[in-house]
Amino acid sequence: MSSNITLKSNVYINPSGKRDDVEFLTHITDYQVLKRYESHGGLIRTDAWMTSAQRQIIALGDPKCAYENGTKSWGIPIGGTDMICRCEQYDCPRYNICAKAENYQKVERDQISATPEKDKHHFTLLPLYSEWSISNEQDEQNRKEKEILEVATQDSFVIPDKKEVSDKPELTSHQEEKQTLQDTDLLVQSEALSTAIDEDRPAENSIVENVEQETIIHAPLHDRIWVNAGPGTGKTYTVIKRIRFLLEQNGDGTILILCFSRNAVQEIRTRLVAEIGKHVSHLIDDGTLIIRTFDSFASYMLEDELDASWDYDRRIEEFIRVIDRNKDELNEMFDYIIVDELQDTVGVRARMLLALMKIVDCGVLLLGDRCQAIFDWTIRNQNDMTFEKLANHLRSMRIKKYELSGNHRQDQKLDQMGQKLRFSLLNEDEQEQEQAIDQFKEWIKDNWKGYDLSGLSQILSGPSDLILCKTNGEAAYVSQELFDGALQTEHVMKQSTRHRALAAWIAKVLYGNDGQYIDQDQFMKNVALYEVDEPEEKWRILKALDGHPHAAVIHIPEVLSALTQKDSLPEECISLHKQAAIVSTVHRAKGSEAEHVYWVDSPLVFDSHIDQEGSLGDAIKAAYVAVTRAKKDIRLLRLDRKRYMKPVNDHRWIHYSFSKGGKIYCKGIAMLPEDVDYASFAQTINADEQQLVLSALVPGLPVVLFPDEQKRRFDIYCDGNMLGSTSPFFTKDLFEGFEATNRNRNWPAEIKESFIADIVTVVAPERTDVEEKYRKMGCWLGVELGGFPLIEYGNYR
Repeated sequence: MSSNITLKSNVYINPSGKRDDVEFLTHITDYQVLKRYESHGGLIRTDAWMTSAQRQIIALGDPKCAYENGTKSWGIPIGGTDMICRCEQYDCPRYNICAKAENYQKVERDQISATPEKDKHHFTLLPLYSEWSISNEQDEQNRKEKEILEVATQDSFVIPDKKEVSDKPELTSHQEEKQTLQDTDLLVQSEALSTAIDEDRPAENSIVENVEQETIIHAPLHDRIWVNAGPGTGKTYTVIKRIRFLLEQNGDGTILILCFSRNAVQEIRTRLVAEIGKHVSHLIDDGTLIIRTFDSFASYMLEDELDASWDYDRRIEEFIRVIDRNKDELNEMFDYIIVDELQDTVGVRARMLLALMKIVDCGVLLLGDRCQAIFDWTIRNQNDMTFEKLANHLRSMRIKKYELSGNHRQDQKLDQMGQKLRFSLLNEDEQEQEQAIDQFKEWIKDNWKGYDLSGLSQILSGPSDLILCKTNGEAAYVSQELFDGALQTEHVMKQSTRHRALAAWIAKVLYGNDGQYIDQDQFMKNVALYEVDEPEEKWRILKALDGHPHAAVIHIPEVLSALTQKDSLPEECISLHKQAAIVSTVHRAKGSEAEHVYWVDSPLVFDSHIDQEGSLGDAIKAAYVAVTRAKKDIRLLRLDRKRYMKPVNDHRWIHYSFSKGGKIYCKGIAMLPEDVDYASFAQTINADEQQLVLSALVPGLPVVLFPDEQKRRFDIYCDGNMLGSTSPFFTKDLFEGFEATNRNRNWPAEIKESFIADIVTVVAPERTDVEEKYRKMGCWLGVELGGFPLIEYGNYR
């Protein structure tokens, strides 16, 4: 469809380059930019410059058009003063919504198009949003994209007719065979599964229906649904397709998606972009989609009431109070709520979910897996809400319960054994479940060769490998051995769900900015200086973060502010190490999968934990998570049992040993990302030299930590160059380790054999304790440390 409306040009030069230039502001016709001025205000009041036409754009020109890409069927025509819509895309899923708008004008045509057949049989739906073209070069690019889309077929974004097209993924012949076996087993297991999932419900409400994904995807909008589903059954696929269905049916309503982790937020965003295009960011910007972790959503809702000193849990507690005070307003706010990985929702997050569920009357979709509920241990000592308690509350509500089955990502024999283990977890007691885990390990030994840690580096091949450990201490030990080995195997430690490092390229391309702007010339000079690849794409990414799509510069304050909101950043901004093997605890590996899994053969429950409440049940579920991460094979990994490790608090592990006299002492300490003082990498008068050294580093390089007793820190050296310093957090934990062993209070001579785990961008515009140049820039390079280094005491211990 070609444009049926001639727009006023939106090409206008900002004569001063200032954000508050009134002469320039009155010519803005971009909806998103105007909306930001209206919502957040510019440097001057919007009513002092906004024209009546601009107010109409805000009121009537919300560009949720499912067809436009460069051409327009809405706008202010030449000679006109009013915003109008003349859309002729009658089969667009939003057409009935747009046609009811007060500014809609239906186009009556006397002639039929000269080439009707192409459009009659093939309709390509272009992105829901588009930016108005601002140059001939952009017009040409839009024309080329349109030509490509018009000839595309299977790869085009076409919203299917749900009556004719199945959303279920096609199965391979292997998967069809596997499905047949699973369906046979399910006939036997169905009644037992239903009883196990709803054991506390009255009999008449305890039925859990085993359904296809389409039943959930196309369910009525106001249905409240609880889906119990094992690994590989397509939970995320179902969420993405359900969101798409809601967008097609629901018009302007707000869909809230709550996730346990930032990784889950990023995964849903990435999958949504693949499903419906990059205009997902616009749906997020205008509030149609809210995709956040529980604590991020609580912070987002508190906004002006937020206290910077509150931790994540305190923010959620405060939001629960807000829910209680604002029931009616919050009920009207949401048209649908989705919760991913329900089994991880415990403690204050579980209470927040229940508070929302009790006040909203919209549709709800809860997805999780009871067999993977492995986070109850985090709140058991606090006497807070476990997943089982949450499940009991949900059972008392009006909610439909469904089961998805069949692991579509695993090898057939792995899946069959996994289904047996799952059946045990759902139906048998803990003693029988423990025996089932032991039998599974014996089956692994019969099918695949195991390895000692010393031989692991010779067989790892990169991102297809996942090494699963029971504790943070084991993970740090494995990481240390991989970097200490002769082959120095590239790998990455999977950190806590709250940890996400910014990619180093960001600080490199923004180097030398004045705190306000950086133009493209300076940007490209930095690209050449630091040899940054794909510069045009990285310029585009940062431009998308600054909120000024038509400006010729990147606005630094807006970009830095966006970079601190790590739940919703493009994947390219996050340091991901896609080509490296992954070392992780089982708890942190939830949601991950790999071709080959190396599972550390630890006791199911350590002797020191065997009498703790719930420890055996938690360990059994964690083992189930471990064995369901693999696609092809699982191999048991043996560690040196003579290496003694113990935790000194809830996050830090130490390596202890015994002196010749038989006295215990702290021999090593596991490193964490927060062990560095990020300001220290840009703090000295030689900060430029520091940054140049940092820009040339790569993960895996060894570092030595030398004590600075006066400042109660350690200076970090790599190849004779001082990079920065450790944080007070590290010093505190180190001396806690000393207290837990020989109560040594002396500073060690050095800590050696740690390594650089990552080179990252530090964003900290509020830090005043850095060199003036970097204080203005607001960002710089830093490192994170890893491994399990040794402590050298000199002549004393």
